[in-house]
Amino acid sequence: MISPYPSCYEKTLNSTTGQTHRPVDHSFRRHHLPWMVWIIILLMFGAMVLCLNGCSDSQSPPKAARQGNNQRTLAVRVSPLSTGTIERTVRFRGELGPRESVQIAAEISGRLREIRVRMGDRVKQGQVLAHIDDTQLRAKLAEARAALAVAEASVRRAAAELLNVRTEYNRKKPLFDKNLVTQQEIDNLKTKLDAQQAADDLARAQLIQAQAGVTVLETQLGYTRIEAPFDGLVESRQLDPGAVVSAGMMILKLVRTDPVMITFMVGEQLIGQIRTGLEQGQKNIGITLDAYPDETFEGTISRVSPVLKSTNRSAEVEAELPNPQGRLMPGMYGRVSFSLGKRENVLLVPLQALLDGKNDLALTTMETDGPAMADQAGVRTGHLFVVKVDRAVLTTCTLGFDDGQFAEVLSGLEAGTLVVVEGQNQLGDGNPVTITGTISDNTAVE
Repeated sequence: MISPYPSCYEKTLNSTTGQTHRPVDHSFRRHHLPWMVWIIILLMFGAMVLCLNGCSDSQSPPKAARQGNNQRTLAVRVSPLSTGTIERTVRFRGELGPRESVQIAAEISGRLREIRVRMGDRVKQGQVLAHIDDTQLRAKLAEARAALAVAEASVRRAAAELLNVRTEYNRKKPLFDKNLVTQQEIDNLKTKLDAQQAADDLARAQLIQAQAGVTVLETQLGYTRIEAPFDGLVESRQLDPGAVVSAGMMILKLVRTDPVMITFMVGEQLIGQIRTGLEQGQKNIGITLDAYPDETFEGTISRVSPVLKSTNRSAEVEAELPNPQGRLMPGMYGRVSFSLGKRENVLLVPLQALLDGKNDLALTTMETDGPAMADQAGVRTGHLFVVKVDRAVLTTCTLGFDDGQFAEVLSGLEAGTLVVVEGQNQLGDGNPVTITGTISDNTAVE
């Protein structure tokens, strides 16, 4: 009997009811599984394309610059590029510190009788800052001076007795030679002379001991007067009058802030150039502080560490800044700029023209915390708009170092090119523009 079921099915018989059942078609999985695999592959490929597009966008000019926001005419201000002189400057981060700093501590134990200064007070060298009670020391000193007077009297008495014995001995010695004095009498005088000489030596040693005791107590008495070791300011006061102190306990902290110091780290790549500049007499630096962002302070490099730190391959450099008015405070954060030379007759572009701002393009001149490869910042890429036939054209150029206002153009631009310096962040590539003003005063160019 021919089976009514296709060959891909199997016939089964229920042993109880005698009915036949059609089993599951297993060929469905074999025919449709490849299509599911292809769908998964296509989804993964799409995700990879989206990821690559996102990465390429992060390295390209801003989206508003690649695509014209609209085709309406936008007003911009431009600056024609010209040549000039630019100074190569390296910048480092540093922190101000005091020229001198000392913790004023007690040198003897006792009770603080008075403290004459408070935090922020200006003091002069030798000025008394605090006083430890000296009542007991003065009593001990009086006792020691009395003992010294006794020792001095003992020396005088011993000297007189020695002179007397020596005189008697010298008078009877010639008589002994003439047999007018016995040998026993001469021997007794000689023994008495030696004993008196020893007594005189002892009295003189006791005198030196008494003098030393007086000197020690006078020194300790001087320690009760705590004086300023230099001109400066009181940074902090730890104790109040009435406190009991022991030797070595800190009472005040004193700092000298005129001049003030700034310390910064210079990497191995630049330390040679800075040393060369110092040998040529180029020691002046400029310092800008977060506390006074609109001012630049002048300082002088005073010393350079003779070794590089193995942890970061950098050397410590110190500079001094005059601070007669006390405006500069230790702990302030600052940026040090040091000139490494100038380049003349180079094409300059205002940093104002660069898209996203000069900071986003990392064009601030070689600023480093220490051994960073600051001199590798000499070649960089910038994006800006130039005006050609009343349209904004997105342009890429290669830049060298900058002075904070202008950057050296190495390639991609020519002298006389009009670059957009105001309104560029609203432009798209190919936008029609109208020029409302020209900025041509390169005040930073010497």
